[in-house]
Amino acid sequence: RGITRKVRYMHEQRFAAEVISVVKDLIRAGRPIRGVKVTVRLSPLCHVTPRGLRGAIKSLAEAERINGVRLFIRPIAFAIYCHDCGAITKFTTPVFACPACKGKSFSVKNDDEFFVESATPVTARKILPRTPR
Repeated sequence: RGITRKVRYMHEQRFAAEVISVVKDLIRAGRPIRGVKVTVRLSPLCHVTPRGLRGAIKSLAEAERINGVRLFIRPIAFAIYCHDCGAITKFTTPVFACPACKGKSFSVKNDDEFFVESATPVTARKILPRTPR
């Protein structure tokens, strides 16, 4: 059972480890923070789903005893080059044909799977609710 889980989350764990590494760097910076807002980019063409990534980050954060990670996931835009008509088109969702000619012979130009776009410390001041006027 442990091996099955490890294989199932292989890519998710690699991406989660990158996020937790960035969070640890912010914690080590020494400023008192209540949490970290992390924005990541995830390719719609990779094997990792947003749900799987969230679960992996939650598990790893718990194992590392890190609280307050707020994750925002945005898709990575990718371009396809159509070998039939020469069109280059950008997408953020998977496609199976060229939108210009409906051709099925194309190649992906951007193959990035994942990266951390930003990580912002959340201080106690930012978390406190506003005082009513």
